[in-house]
Amino acid sequence: MTPRLGLLRHTGTALCAALIAVSLLAAAFPGLFGDTDPLRSSMPESLQAPGARHWFGTDLLGRDVFARVVHGARYSLLLGVAAMLISLVLGLLTGVLAGLSGRAADEAVARVLDVVSAFPGVLLAMLVVVFTGPGVLNIAVAIGISGVPKFARVIRAQTRAVKDAGYVTHAVVQGRGRGWILARHIAPNVLVAIPVIATIDIGTSIVAVSGLSFLGLGPSPRCPSGA
Repeated sequence: MTPRLGLLRHTGTALCAALIAVSLLAAAFPGLFGDTDPLRSSMPESLQAPGARHWFGTDLLGRDVFARVVHGARYSLLLGVAAMLISLVLGLLTGVLAGLSGRAADEAVARVLDVVSAFPGVLLAMLVVVFTGPGVLNIAVAIGISGVPKFARVIRAQTRAVKDAGYVTHAVVQGRGRGWILARHIAPNVLVAIPVIATIDIGTSIVAVSGLSFLGLGPSPRCPSGA
């Protein structure tokens, strides 16, 4: 690798880290980026172009788009993380139980995951929200359920691979209990792939929240994330 390519790689990493830091700072302390009320509407200022007063312009009701983006980061990140945690917990339980179960139970779980995966994530989330009603918690649960297969499949495959490993067989011969084997050997190897999937799933969940909001099934229209 040439020095110039190495410098570009480090510069890109630093810029990405800075962007993530600014996004987290905006989600935690939106007031640092401006004191404009994201809910204040002004019809005379409707649909203004970006400028010194309104950096991102205004929407149809004259609300400052930049203020709504900054304040909406908190709702979007919270919903994304909440949906990811629901997917992770349900996928972890499903994947580990399927991987440790017999062939019949494992095949049954695999077929259920196939059925759930056949529905697009947003469509499945729409069905859940229609039956449970709108609301922040219901949206997080709906998107979380749609993301279960992606976690369950990976965890199931990892569990089956580790279950047949030689060191696990040796632990069984030594008389170790299933709980000890699960905590000592299976869990550490299964959880290795989780951070990557979880990071991607947060972004996917935020996009799904935006889709539900566009269809009128997201948070309240007054909420900045529903803009």
